[in-house]
Amino acid sequence: MRIASVLIACVLLGCNGSSSGTATTPPTQQSHQPSDPFVPEHPRRSNLLGEWQTEGETVLVIEHDEDGRIVLRSLQVPPWESVINNIRWEGDVLRYDEYMYYTGPEDFSTITNPSGAHPYSGVRNESTLLFQDDPDRLTHTISTKDALNPIGEELTRVKAGG
Repeated sequence: MRIASVLIACVLLGCNGSSSGTATTPPTQQSHQPSDPFVPEHPRRSNLLGEWQTEGETVLVIEHDEDGRIVLRSLQVPPWESVINNIRWEGDVLRYDEYMYYTGPEDFSTITNPSGAHPYSGVRNESTLLFQDDPDRLTHTISTKDALNPIGEELTRVKAGG
């Protein structure tokens, strides 16, 4: 009976190590994965440079940073913040992980979510970029552990990078 009472208290109050029974990390201060947006060397890497859109909206920019490295940047749409890391080549397919973090003011606290974080904030999305025959088109797929099938879209280069 004591174990059941402790479990119920943890669910209702949040077991987070604090004596006050409240979340120690507000929803907008969720810890983030480290950012590492650098595209590693590959013979076709420069073919990715540019601004890439789908349905008229820019979703990716692949460009040189101030140090000459090639970086992949995802569209930032408040109140969501994107963090990209684990960029790697598998053959001619570029793969990377993207984490979206909710930074808005809403508190999503529930009995099963005492921290108040958005339920999808910080979820790892596995993305791929696949070259097509047309050098100004890429196939972009996104999958996550909760999705039954990857989501695919065609990206069109609207501005060449340099």
